[in-house]
Amino acid sequence: MRLFVRGVLIGLVTAAPNGFHLDIKKFARYLVASVEEAGETLHDLEAEGILQYEQEDEAVSVWASSYTEENIEHRGGFRRDPSTEEG
Repeated sequence: MRLFVRGVLIGLVTAAPNGFHLDIKKFARYLVASVEEAGETLHDLEAEGILQYEQEDEAVSVWASSYTEENIEHRGGFRRDPSTEEG
């Protein structure tokens, strides 16, 4: 189930990289998942650098990690830049 919640959140962030709001309880209920699963998945995706979120009670604001006011003009949407290390 957690993989399904992860896929839904990644899809939402891809569709709306500049952000969206959701009610964590309603979101979990619609996906037939627990609130804990939804919360843990948000936390995991933030730790992986895919999204960022802020939560106040049950209201959650989510946006792509790559979204900033400065770089949105140069990007056509959500893209994770591949890390290239030299040396």
